[in-house]
Amino acid sequence: MDAFDAAAAATIGVNRNDLRALNLLETGPLSQASIAAALKITRPSVTTLVDRLESAGMVRRVPDLRDRRSTLVELLPATWQAFERVYRPVGTHVDQLADGWDEQQRQAVAQALLDLSSIFDVAVTRIMRDPAEQDASHPT
Repeated sequence: MDAFDAAAAATIGVNRNDLRALNLLETGPLSQASIAAALKITRPSVTTLVDRLESAGMVRRVPDLRDRRSTLVELLPATWQAFERVYRPVGTHVDQLADGWDEQQRQAVAQALLDLSSIFDVAVTRIMRDPAEQDASHPT
């Protein structure tokens, strides 16, 4: 997945953090504060990121209709087209693979992915709670 993200970012012409921001915007426009919180970066960093993506023609700032003092960031059609080129082939292959599975196999795969995701969520929580604990468990 890491190699795919690197290749996707390079193909689209952005860095990895920019790609993460673009991926967040796939669900709809977001405020810069929401992007900052999701990416765990500062608001000034997000301003720079959005400026860069706006200059590249990938996003635009639009008024927030719920709060006239705010703006939202949304994807532009060129970005959706780039996503189509990068992500569609993967989706097609996954669909083809899953077409051969019966319902029990689909449920087993879904459960395995949820279980793996939970393991990583617990690991992230543990690392964020006590980074020194991780250093102690792997002596150099």
